[in-house]
Amino acid sequence: MSHWRDILLEISAINEVSGLPDTTAPVLEWLGQENPPIQVAVLGQFKSGKSSLINSLLEDAILPVGVIPVTSVITSVEFSSSPKVTMVYHNGTRVEKDPGSLSQYSTEKGNPGNRDGISLASVGHPSMSRYRHLRLVDTPGLSSINQRNTDTTRQWLPVAGAAIIAISSERPLSDEDLLLIRGTMSVTPVVSIVVTKADLLDPLALNEVHSYIQDKVFQATEKKIAVYNYSIRDNFVVERALFCREVLESLESDYAKELERIIQYKISAIRDESIQCTRLALQAALKKKDGKEKIGAILDEIRTNRHHQVREMMLTSSAMKSEVRPRLETLILPYEPDITTGLRTVFNEKFPAWNGSLNKIARLFEKWMAESLGEEIRAIDDSLQEPLEKIVGETMAYFQYSARLFRQKLDEKLYDQFGLTLPEDYWQLNRIEIDILDVSIYFSFDSHLDMLLFFLPMRRFGWAFRNHFSRRIAIETEKNLYRNVSDLTGKLIRTIDDLYQQSQRFISDQMRWVEAVLQEARTNDEMLKDCLVKLEQLAAYEYNG
Repeated sequence: MSHWRDILLEISAINEVSGLPDTTAPVLEWLGQENPPIQVAVLGQFKSGKSSLINSLLEDAILPVGVIPVTSVITSVEFSSSPKVTMVYHNGTRVEKDPGSLSQYSTEKGNPGNRDGISLASVGHPSMSRYRHLRLVDTPGLSSINQRNTDTTRQWLPVAGAAIIAISSERPLSDEDLLLIRGTMSVTPVVSIVVTKADLLDPLALNEVHSYIQDKVFQATEKKIAVYNYSIRDNFVVERALFCREVLESLESDYAKELERIIQYKISAIRDESIQCTRLALQAALKKKDGKEKIGAILDEIRTNRHHQVREMMLTSSAMKSEVRPRLETLILPYEPDITTGLRTVFNEKFPAWNGSLNKIARLFEKWMAESLGEEIRAIDDSLQEPLEKIVGETMAYFQYSARLFRQKLDEKLYDQFGLTLPEDYWQLNRIEIDILDVSIYFSFDSHLDMLLFFLPMRRFGWAFRNHFSRRIAIETEKNLYRNVSDLTGKLIRTIDDLYQQSQRFISDQMRWVEAVLQEARTNDEMLKDCLVKLEQLAAYEYNG
């Protein structure tokens, strides 16, 4: 272990001499621990079943399911003799929480927009006793781990030693999945793929999915990756055992060997990035010798391009948000006549059997209305999944294209001026699941005038009450459909804002990297040449694995 620390310290010293960003600190801190854990990142696209997968692996409902964790909140699970939950905030503060309160802090529903400023939710649990050298890390996707300047990233991305990529059998292997796989392979040496919800397919279809995934991954990476079937159903006990044995138990039983391989991989990646930074800094130093104003002019042009790109993205974002409500009204409001007619038909069948006081009947109506209308609106929301996915997908595609276009232009500028390119990057956007709105039913009699009806005999005035309730059906249906439109509009607008902010953070990260190298690097080209030689000598070491 000391040998690897010496190499990292040497790289750190070279970076300091060169005036370049230090990328060694997180790994040095990790190696400073006694028996540093192997962090296993569980990654996957929207609704790929990552949290359910972890709960199944641990045979306990530890992580909340049914919602997607907030993008900036990563949840880790490690061994502890008793359950405990610790929230790590962006300012470094660590606060112990009730083990049953995890969903209040780690999900979009409990902590919308991560308003609490949490960078990591750390869970300790006895169910990890089989994997005491491992730490499972649940994260929404690659973009949340690819923002190098966030506290969350500094805590765990540089030392993530293995990755499990969850791909749902419902929509196997998209372009986003391939990007995720390639990006994951760039930061961790141990990658496996799990086809979740495998029970939805028959054996023949599963075999076809396996072949398709393996072929596409090999075409994209020129590497073979193990693919496993996984389901929480009882008839998948053998498949679950196989996955646990070949992935988690293998890491646990070969801890020392796997740890060594991971360390080698991380140091190699850090060293290569330092070499690339030093080469760019050297070219910048040579440019400065020809004229200091040239570097400033290059940076000014890059900043101007960024300003135009960001402005265009902001204007497009505003236009997208203005279109959300009209699109949702077109999708949702036409259901109103059919729902009202259907509910009235059922109501007319049920009303004669409702006996008792008007107060009792009113409560029966409200309960029935909430349940029946709730089912109708949930059915609408189910039918809206595809259109909502389309709206979010269009937005994601635009922001990803725009952000990558900026990076491409930046890369072309660096190559044109210095003959060098940016480090390879596999950034992509994350999105947050949109929760379903609860139905809200007003009191059947909500005015003093209506309350006078309590004094009227039911036997003589039942028809009037029936008509009153029938009118309420139309009112409540229309009201809740509009509430649904408003609620989904707000959530989609927040999603668009979130995607915009993610793309801006990506662009800012790219700019910071370039500015740090071009502005802060030392101007002594001979010194930089010496640093480059030292780094390349380190690269000559033979790393096994």
